[in-house]
Amino acid sequence: MKKLNFKHIIISVIVSVVISLNLINIAHQKGIRDFLAVLTQEIKVLKHYYVLSVNLQRMFVQFLQKENEHIYKEVLKVKESIDHIDYERIKKANFVLENWTNNMQCSGTLIKYKDEFYILTCRHIITSASDFVIARDTVTNGRYYLVLEKEDKKFDLALFRIYIHSNDYVTIASKYPKVGDKVYIIGNPDYLTDILTTGIIVKKTKDSYLTSAPIYYGNSGGAVLNNKGELIGVIRGIAILYTWRFDFREKHFVPVFVSETFSECTSLENIIKFLEEWINIE
Repeated sequence: MKKLNFKHIIISVIVSVVISLNLINIAHQKGIRDFLAVLTQEIKVLKHYYVLSVNLQRMFVQFLQKENEHIYKEVLKVKESIDHIDYERIKKANFVLENWTNNMQCSGTLIKYKDEFYILTCRHIITSASDFVIARDTVTNGRYYLVLEKEDKKFDLALFRIYIHSNDYVTIASKYPKVGDKVYIIGNPDYLTDILTTGIIVKKTKDSYLTSAPIYYGNSGGAVLNNKGELIGVIRGIAILYTWRFDFREKHFVPVFVSETFSECTSLENIIKFLEEWINIE
């Protein structure tokens, strides 16, 4: 067993206290989304100082149960999502796409056809076929040059060739989802990576699905998955529901937001159409 020296113990205690106070403040001031994001990063920091995260997590669970019951329920919801699908495999299939031509960043998913690999993402991050696009592995931080194979503005889909070999890729679902089905979304919002959210399909149209799973800028192009971890959609944007009211002081109509935001994704039907024009997904 590796012996810990006194210096490491002192550093561990100091880091634990600072991180604890920081996370409690975030949970109070900014809410669950920022809390979860920071918690994930801080636990990684703790590992470098020989601190087991078990006691830290137990302390926060007790804190959340007592002070923020609604936040605690959201933590359990995310944990339940991770427990029901192969998060580690899905995480390895999730890539950050960096368009160096127009300085944009989004998410993309690794899929496989025969022995070749491709990244499926959204079309709106590229301006032309000559864009210089890089895929960054969120696990190893390796970078890969991408070659655009196919794009479709109507479906908002793009397919890139990536020269890589991996056993961790996402398969395309063969069964279409229904309204009310549970979904999982993985992506890289706001320069974070491998963020998993969950919700249900609340509406289906001819070309897209609306889900209640929260997303943020940077989620575009990320995978929407069913409870088997199969791809059923590709994120295309945030849908905000609102109505209009007349502002008598300003003497014109103004938008009034009437609901929380929803995530909009390209439908499985359109993904299959898009892919069948060029390849048959394994």
